Order: sequence, then C-alpha cells, then structure tokens
Amino acid sequence: MTNQEKVKFILNKFPETKFNRADFFLKYIQEFFNEGKELFYITKDQFKAFWKDFAGVERSLRDILKEPKYRLPIEADAKRYEKADEFRETLSSKEKKQYDLMFK
Repeated sequence: MTNQEKVKFILNKFPETKFNRADFFLKYIQEFFNEGKELFYITKDQFKAFWKDFAGVERSLRDILKEPKYRLPIEADAKRYEKADEFRETLSSKEKKQYDLMFK
C-alpha cells in the first residue's frame, strides 16, 4: 500500500482520527506495525521504520485532509485557532513575543 492508501484506510476506518494527529498516528502504528492489536507495543526495528516513513505519511495526511471527503468542518477548523488564542493568553509577555515570532 502507498502512504496515501494507508492514510485513507485509517481515516475511513477511524474517522475521528482526522481531528487529532496523535490519535491518527497511534491507529496507524497499531494497524501497520502492530497488526491491528489494541494493546500497544512496538519493537525497536518497527519504531525506526515508522520514523523513517513518518514525513511521507504526514505529508500524505495533510494532502488528503484537503480533499472534500476528508476536509475538517469549518467549525472544527476554526476551533484550532480559538485554542491557539486561548493558549497564547496564558503566556507571559516575553513568551507571547517568542510565540508570535515563531507562529505568526
């Protein structure tokens, strides 16, 4: 399977994972490295193979999430920005300057 096919497989089998990268990659590891087992473990070789392939899978995920079938609802996408603003408000003035420099 190509990276795009793997990403679509996970998004179709677990649609809630499109809202959370950590959940997506956990399901990805369980399906493709841990043979679908819910109990999570991974060997060192599997872990190295996952990280070797990670950038390609992440790129495929970003591209697929732009497709109309997998696109986030507008309100969910707007929620990301709200959470970022809420987080920013918890920072000190020095941290806000660093945050703005890095993310805006």
